[in-house]
Amino acid sequence: MPGAGAEDGREAGTSLVEYALLLALIALVAFLSLRFFGGARDNSISRSGSALFTGLVLPLL
Repeated sequence: MPGAGAEDGREAGTSLVEYALLLALIALVAFLSLRFFGGARDNSISRSGSALFTGLVLPLL
């Protein structure tokens, strides 16, 4: 079957392209979500840190 080997190589190349496109799509969604929610995330982390400091550290002082 001379054509079988060529077909397997073509399918492997197609799978590699599909995985690359999927990875690019995931990276794009992650980047856009960080850009969109970035400010809210930074504010949330700041508020959490302030609450931890106020609730845990100040009573010990």
